[in-house]
Amino acid sequence: MKYLIPIFISTLCILGCGKTANQLNKEAEALEAKGEFNKSIVLLKKAIEKDPNNKYVLINLGVDQSIIGDYQGAIGTYSALINIDPKNGLAFLNRGKNKVRIKDFNGAVEDFNCVVNTQGCEMFQIRLNNNHLDLGAEFEVDMEEILFERAIAYYNLDSIVLAFNDLNFCISNKHELSSSYYWRGYIYLAYNNKKEACKDFNLALRHGDTTVHYEIGKFCQ
Repeated sequence: MKYLIPIFISTLCILGCGKTANQLNKEAEALEAKGEFNKSIVLLKKAIEKDPNNKYVLINLGVDQSIIGDYQGAIGTYSALINIDPKNGLAFLNRGKNKVRIKDFNGAVEDFNCVVNTQGCEMFQIRLNNNHLDLGAEFEVDMEEILFERAIAYYNLDSIVLAFNDLNFCISNKHELSSSYYWRGYIYLAYNNKKEACKDFNLALRHGDTTVHYEIGKFCQ
């Protein structure tokens, strides 16, 4: 029994004794590259214990938690990052994506709007330049990506017109064309416009979405 305590301490040290948060983050990234996300999460949590305000570690942890399906954990991680850095557009975007995954569509829209709408979030001072949100070089986000994610949330809230407008913006800027056409096709179906819906489903297929064969077979024959 006298050997148990030294062995336990030695195991903890393997996980991070004497290493900085950035060193642990680098080791976690190596594990991520091998797909070992549960192990990388252990290191990232250890890194946060050493440096709770490390934005890079928090971003990586949130991503890894999302990958393994721990969406609530990821939301908590991104919330912690937002408390530290309330102008971090990537944190709002990623938190909104995870809210969509747990079907909190209203919460997701709020997060997306915080990045898009300068009047909807007083904490933001955003400059829009060529459809790009200037949030600083470290955590920049493209308007098209935000609006695409918001469109899906709007669609699930039956805010069809708002979803349609966001998808039109994405399509006009050639963002995620296969998915944008796919979702817009369903909006046309909601308006009982099968002709335009089928055009979009076929455009989704042309841009690489092979799953849309189902919709084409069901609605376009």
